[in-house]
Amino acid sequence: NNYGDEASANILDGQAPTVSLSTSKTYDSITVTVNATDTESGLVANDIYTYSIIGGSVEGGSTVTKNENTHTFSGLTAETPYTIKVDVKDKANNTGSKQETVTTEPEPDPTEQAPTQIDSVTKGDLFEETTKVSDASGDILYVPKGFGIATDSPNEIDDGIVITNEGNTKQFVWIPVNDTSLANMYNTTGGEKTLNGVSTTTSIYSKFRVLSEDLSYYTATTPGDISGIREPDILSSNDTKYKNYGTILGYSSTKAMADAMVEEYNTTYQSIKRYDGFYIGRFELTGSFESPTVQKRQKVLLASNDMDGNWYKLYKACKNVVTGSKYGAQSTMIYGNQWDEVCNWLISSGGKTDKEVNVDSNSWGYFEGTASAKSSGSSETWQANNIYDLAGNIAEFTQEAEGESSRVTRGYHNSYGGGSVKHPVTKRNSNDVGYNNPLSGTRAVLYIK
Repeated sequence: NNYGDEASANILDGQAPTVSLSTSKTYDSITVTVNATDTESGLVANDIYTYSIIGGSVEGGSTVTKNENTHTFSGLTAETPYTIKVDVKDKANNTGSKQETVTTEPEPDPTEQAPTQIDSVTKGDLFEETTKVSDASGDILYVPKGFGIATDSPNEIDDGIVITNEGNTKQFVWIPVNDTSLANMYNTTGGEKTLNGVSTTTSIYSKFRVLSEDLSYYTATTPGDISGIREPDILSSNDTKYKNYGTILGYSSTKAMADAMVEEYNTTYQSIKRYDGFYIGRFELTGSFESPTVQKRQKVLLASNDMDGNWYKLYKACKNVVTGSKYGAQSTMIYGNQWDEVCNWLISSGGKTDKEVNVDSNSWGYFEGTASAKSSGSSETWQANNIYDLAGNIAEFTQEAEGESSRVTRGYHNSYGGGSVKHPVTKRNSNDVGYNNPLSGTRAVLYIK
């Protein structure tokens, strides 16, 4: 507009910023760095870059706005293509965009690593990746991502090497499993078996060590055969009757529960076979059903009225002790064949004698004839190879199915009393899964992912 000798003009910025990207990647993360320029109004001062990722679940959200020109998306799936998009704004509210498709790397195989010597590990430091470790004798274990060797752990597998997370709320002991032991734990040649009351099948299932203490009461059978003990399997009576598969576990049907149990069982087997071992909770399950832990001198989580517990709630809690991409392992409730293997390892490692395990475990268990449980790890006397309270304190639920309404607890709870009565840690007892039991709890195990 002209006014005499003066003129004014509005110069509009209609040009979007120029954007280029560079990326780097691992098996579970993609880092994107942005180079953006704007030669007109300039980039905005705040919330300049909006990062978006398409495809799969992402920790921290799939869209993030920030001032920094670099961002890392983590918790991704290995060997998976993801589309990365970045939007950049200028002061005129123009948006420049750039996107690129990036495929994550293959997941590294810890079994192909050269082992890290345990003597060179700083105890208490957490591993960023699942790591192959050699103990002082040259034997191998694997420490999952998110865990480290505990500060009070020995350096020998046969003494019970302990791993822990940040905060020491999740502590586990490594149980080595060689080929002979694996064959004693699992039947892989008996053919397909159909679980009880559903169409779900499995070709891998547990072998059990049924010892003299149990011979009068239990027979080891296969999934679907309700005349004995078996796993994995469904209780066609209680699992269906109370609909706990849905109200507590969140499955749509008994079959959906069966499918999930078989999948987890097979995954556990494959993990033990690949890594030559698994982890058992150093302590009984502690904490709460909402925030379960495996921690010393804590209240033990029970299937009791005051805790409103039962087998289903204990099972769910076990699965939530260690889960998610933060950790290189997944927790679940201990299986009966794992209990057997732990007991066998205590003998073969020299931690306990055959008699102390299979005949009379009174010397290392809490059996005072009371109706209450002690807090976890209350006494150093009640441990073997760094595993506390296995022989006493509470009876511990496993995933062993018995009949159509019960699952098996192992060991004895303390109300049985001590004295001349013998309480082998291998002992089985049958317990209804739907009822409260003030002296029954459980123990979590870890399989490496």
